Amino acid sequence: MRWIGEPLAPRPLREELMVRLRAEGAVGPTGGALAEHIRAWLAQHEATQALYDQIEARDFQHAQPTREQRLQHLVLRAGQRYEAIWIELAREMLEVLETDRPCDSDEKPIKRRTSKRKPLQE
Repeated sequence: MRWIGEPLAPRPLREELMVRLRAEGAVGPTGGALAEHIRAWLAQHEATQALYDQIEARDFQHAQPTREQRLQHLVLRAGQRYEAIWIELAREMLEVLETDRPCDSDEKPIKRRTSKRKPLQE
């Protein structure tokens, strides 16, 4: 297939949720609707991540995977990482949105969760 070798450029992140989050920061609390949306969004990403984990356990336990299997697994792991990033961000968003106090300059930074995913290299 000729299209496999055609050049491509990374697409910029244009997630509407981020625009809404920034707007909430600019105008102030808007009554909790955004937090509800983020909770539903978080649940969807958690469900997708669980599905990807099931697929990995079912389909990628080969002792000596072929090139094709390694490439397919790499694509799946990219999806797992994508979901993990959005899950982590959604939890941070909720933590900030549900905090009803102004930030102090002496405040400790939010402790971020680290991913337990395998490195991208094979």
